[in-house]
Amino acid sequence: MLKVITLFLRRPDRSRRQFRDYYEGNHVAMGLAANKYFGFSKYVRNHVVGSHVAPPARAITEFDAFSEYTFKDVDSAVKAQEYMLTPGGTALAEDELNFLDMSYHPSFGVTETLVAGAPRGVEAGLRGKVALVLARGADTPASAFTESVQAFAKDYARRNVGGFVRLVLDTAVETPAGRPPLDAIVSLWTKPGAPGAPADFRWPSAADAALVLEIESIEAATETLGL
Repeated sequence: MLKVITLFLRRPDRSRRQFRDYYEGNHVAMGLAANKYFGFSKYVRNHVVGSHVAPPARAITEFDAFSEYTFKDVDSAVKAQEYMLTPGGTALAEDELNFLDMSYHPSFGVTETLVAGAPRGVEAGLRGKVALVLARGADTPASAFTESVQAFAKDYARRNVGGFVRLVLDTAVETPAGRPPLDAIVSLWTKPGAPGAPADFRWPSAADAALVLEIESIEAATETLGL
């Protein structure tokens, strides 16, 4: 399995609602229609509905959504990249100009780890989540940071047994192309009706940057992927 995350920033002349409506009402349909070429085995859009910095961590660049694209293997991801060079891929890229600020549109691979709760299936429709997005400080070694995030996620799960549905850690994969804009995302599937982000779901280090996001997540149903 290979998972890629892309961050989205809305065009400055669009509200967050307009951005979301266009993405879900137009661009998603184009992507699903082309999925026989992309080969996504899972396709999730995470729309930000609220965000705040959680001291002592420093602020981090904000964005409006992040999407998850899961492929069964590396070959499928390579074929998806090749499709973007075709007329169909060009049309998708051109459509992004209708709702995205392309000055900030990074994609990066991640390793997904289930920390607590039931394994992920396909959860079509709208789900509430809270995400803690993290970027390590310049003086924080990558290996030490990864260990700290893993320890944080496990400790949170132990302290809050029964208080959430699922806890998942996405750890960014650094490549020769450069360091990703984020180093980790800790995602908390909240229980229906749960109020906002838990007060203790925050990064404790002032050496790193963090942002807490309240999210409405929309996953493509299996039958719409056309696989």
